[in-house]
Amino acid sequence: MAAVRVTVDLPYDLNLPRGEYPAGEKERVTLAKVVVLSPTHEPRPIRTRISCIFDAPDEIDRDSAMRLAARKADKVIRHANRLLRWYRQLSSLPGILEVTRAQVSPIKFTVVNSERSQIAPVQSWVLPVLEFEAEQPVSAQFATIDDLAAALRENLETANEPDVAHLNLLDAQHAKSVGRFREAVLLSWSVIDSSFVGKFEALVDEKLAKEWGEARDFLKGHDFGLRHRMTSGLRLIAGRSFFDEPNGFWNQLSTSYGKRNAIIHGGFGADEDDAEQAITVARKVLDIIDTL
Repeated sequence: MAAVRVTVDLPYDLNLPRGEYPAGEKERVTLAKVVVLSPTHEPRPIRTRISCIFDAPDEIDRDSAMRLAARKADKVIRHANRLLRWYRQLSSLPGILEVTRAQVSPIKFTVVNSERSQIAPVQSWVLPVLEFEAEQPVSAQFATIDDLAAALRENLETANEPDVAHLNLLDAQHAKSVGRFREAVLLSWSVIDSSFVGKFEALVDEKLAKEWGEARDFLKGHDFGLRHRMTSGLRLIAGRSFFDEPNGFWNQLSTSYGKRNAIIHGGFGADEDDAEQAITVARKVLDIIDTL
C-alpha cells in the first residue's frame, strides 16, 4: 500500500499552531503555515495548509487513481470546512468562510511512502494536481452588449422592479461561490417556496373560482404540504406533477428538501454539492412555473 498525502492551501492565515487536529472520531488533519510564491515583488502572503494521509493500492490504473483522488480531495475539503466553521464561531471572525473546490485549487497529492519502496514514488500516484475552475457567469439571453443595454433601458423606463425570485437565485449562486453553502441552500428554497406557492395559489383561485371557499383555503393552507401541492395538488389543478418530471428530478427535489429541513430544524451544515443541487432544483422549478 502507498500512503498518499492530499493537500490544499486555504485562503486564510489561521491563528493556530501547526500540528494535528481531529477530523471526526478516528481521522486527523495536519495544519501548517506556507508562504505563497508570487511572480511579482509584492509581499508573499502566508496561508494555512491543511492535509491528510490516506492509503492507496500500489497497483492501480490511472483512471481509478484519479477517481480515488477526487473522492479524497472532497473529503479533505469537508474536513477543512468543518474546521473553518468551528474556527469562525470560536474566534468570532465573520470573514472566515467555508471554501469551494475552486478556491483551494490546485489540490496536490504526494506519495509519502510505499511498501515497495521508501524512496521512489509509486508510478500510478505521480498524479497531476486536481484543479477546479470557478463557475463563470453566463448570460445567454443577450447576444451582444448592445442587446443587453437596450433591454436595460426598456426596463428602466418602467416603474417595475426586477423579479425577486431571480435575484434571490443569483444571491444563492453568489453564496455558493464564496463558500456560504447553507445560505445557498436556504436562498434557493426561498425561491422555490415563494415562487411555487404564489403560482399554485393563483391557479387554485383561477381554476376553483366557483368552488367552496374553505376547500380553496385548504389547498392553499399549511395542512396541505408543499410537496403534496407539487404533486397531487398540481395534477388536479393544472394536469401536471413534479413527480412525473424526467431525469430523477423528484428525487433531487426531495433530497434537497430534506437538506433544507435539516439546516432549518437541526442546524446541520451543507457542502458545495448540496448548494449546487439546491440551485439546480430552484432553477428547474422556475422553468416549470413559467410553463403553467
